[in-house]
Amino acid sequence: MTPSPVELVQISKRFGTAQALSPLDLRVEGGELLALLGPSGCGKTTTLRILAGFETPDTGSVHIGGREVTDLPPNRRGLGMVFQNYSLFPHMTVGENIAFGLKMRRMNRSDQVARVREMLDLVRLAGYEDRHIHQLSGGQQQRIALARALVTNPAVLLLDEPLGALDKNLREGMQFELRALQQRLGITSLMVTHDQEEAVTMSDRVAVMSQGHIVQIGAPQDVYARPLTRFVSEFLGTANIFEGVLGADSDGSPAVRLDIAPDRLLPAAPVRTLPRHGAKVAVAVRPERIRLTHDRQALAAQVSAVIFRGSHYAYEMAVRGRAEPVFVYHQDHTPVAQVGENVGLSWDAESAVILSEAAA
Repeated sequence: MTPSPVELVQISKRFGTAQALSPLDLRVEGGELLALLGPSGCGKTTTLRILAGFETPDTGSVHIGGREVTDLPPNRRGLGMVFQNYSLFPHMTVGENIAFGLKMRRMNRSDQVARVREMLDLVRLAGYEDRHIHQLSGGQQQRIALARALVTNPAVLLLDEPLGALDKNLREGMQFELRALQQRLGITSLMVTHDQEEAVTMSDRVAVMSQGHIVQIGAPQDVYARPLTRFVSEFLGTANIFEGVLGADSDGSPAVRLDIAPDRLLPAAPVRTLPRHGAKVAVAVRPERIRLTHDRQALAAQVSAVIFRGSHYAYEMAVRGRAEPVFVYHQDHTPVAQVGENVGLSWDAESAVILSEAAA
């Protein structure tokens, strides 16, 4: 069966005086997993609820598999949904929970039993039919919720903070399991999350939302490496934001004369639409892209703190003229600089991204 694309066209929603969603367009391609990422109140959950049919948009239309479903109730949209708290029925067995949707569709008993077993095999919990929900771990409950969502062969899978109730270690393992299952089934999926790592790990594309708008959408690695705005650069991971004036180096490539070091012209990555030379700009550099060096041409800094984080050392750097610290991540098992040491900060041109907003 060909995976069904999902399309929201000029969807908007207001609750009283609050504009939850400004008119937005969103398309989820057939078979892909798209993550809606953003802080609380950005509109991501409202978008999901409109797609699910739990909310009615003020304007716009909803399409699933090329069919408009804006006015259809949730049970006629061909959707499966997994909630953060799983919403499993505590008085039912595992098998009864999974079979609930089949029972509502009046499937005969023998076919229900066969389909439940098929789903339990799929989520690697074969033989759990007669267990009660309270006998399951959090990860097992999450798998049962997923099996219940998939048992009716939905065209689209909706995931509302699906791993939010799990502890960190279990959550990381389930990210891989859920992603592998989604790819195996080839089911079109939309996931809502506020967890940046979850969005980057699991999705084909990520749409970052703020104040009812989609501010950037693309492959996770592209959005991370090439944020368009200050909000995206700071929300999706950690970013050091530098302000300065746009110029050019000797070969004409973009470079920024930083406000904190006006005697230094530091390289920056070209963007599709560059401001004019001499314009105020903001530049984002990821901590793992900055090198600590003793090169005198580098940006002068002093180590104010060092923290070991298992996979890397995190350095907090003080730079003269700058109120905020600069963060540097160095992936090594031994520190390369000590607290109080004076060092230089350098980065490659492609690591410094000129943001779309002008510096304040």
